[in-house]
Amino acid sequence: MLGLFFVEIFFRIFWQPGPATNQTGLEALVVFDSKLETRYQKNAAAVVQSPHGEFEIKYLTNDIGLRDGKDFSKKKKISRILAVGNSFVEGWGVSEANRFTDVAEEYFNEGAKIKIDIVNAGISGYGVLQSYLFLKEIYSVIEPNHVMFFYMSTMSLADARYERIADFDDDGFVTGLDVDYLLSGANNSKLANEDKIPEFFSELAEFSHTAKYLMRRYQNRLLIADLKRGDLTSDLFATLRNGAEAEYREKTYDHILKMRDFVRSKGARFTLVYLPTPLQVSTSEWNKGKLPYQFTESNFEGNERIVRAFCRDNTLSCLFPTSELQNLANIGHKKLFFAYDFHLNVEGNKALGVWLGNHLSEILE
Repeated sequence: MLGLFFVEIFFRIFWQPGPATNQTGLEALVVFDSKLETRYQKNAAAVVQSPHGEFEIKYLTNDIGLRDGKDFSKKKKISRILAVGNSFVEGWGVSEANRFTDVAEEYFNEGAKIKIDIVNAGISGYGVLQSYLFLKEIYSVIEPNHVMFFYMSTMSLADARYERIADFDDDGFVTGLDVDYLLSGANNSKLANEDKIPEFFSELAEFSHTAKYLMRRYQNRLLIADLKRGDLTSDLFATLRNGAEAEYREKTYDHILKMRDFVRSKGARFTLVYLPTPLQVSTSEWNKGKLPYQFTESNFEGNERIVRAFCRDNTLSCLFPTSELQNLANIGHKKLFFAYDFHLNVEGNKALGVWLGNHLSEILE
């Protein structure tokens, strides 16, 4: 017993535990949607926290289910930009003011004659297919002058998952969820899954740092055991390993072009911004979170070359911040991503926001 006492004292002094659960709090905001599968509740609030204690952020959604408190009424001499994408755009793990979209807006507007307004429409877990449907749904409410779609290679996994339960028109473009899937009673969120932890561990972890530490180690072992390389359910990089993305690329890229055509049909401009994964920025980024994935391949730098060729072949306006982030991480020796979480931290959002703010002039010409 005395030994356990000293172990507990050690962990209380030298180890800062995260929450005793794998749930983040985002589950309170997520609702089922008959077209998109998941979306955020309107005018709702939740506290989102890292299972590893890396952040604790209050989320507020507006009357169309966006994590954005902006007034959508048109203002004179305001150019409105709609930012579409996944949790990177949404600003996972940082406050609204620290998101790269908000940083870019403030950076650009300082001293600018014509102000801009960036509306953030990022939703956690969305790929290209869901982003396309969501853009069509909210476009008339926002009425943007410009749409910026922030694409990253892991979106092909979200598309592959969604494609299995979606319906498509005769031209191969997504229309929503498959009727059979809806009739099967599908009404759960893929964002609410949690590793099964023995009940006594969960109860004991409320009082003991030692128990929390052991529970976290147990959760990590479950993650490693459940992760099957190339499996769409458990492997974040399933569609990127060993060139597997080629199998999913065509439908994903077709929907990017469909998104562009929709925006142009409304008289607005469209730009694709390619966001690199932490593995593409630096080998030292995301240094703890990447361990269960047991990487033996390259850092997926070939994916950006493919996207650049796609943009060139389709005369698509595209931007690539990878080299800027690489310079900051490798030369400036700054950590731009969380250690455990896959997303940009406050420093990373600031860097991307300043880079975007510097490019907005040429984008808006």
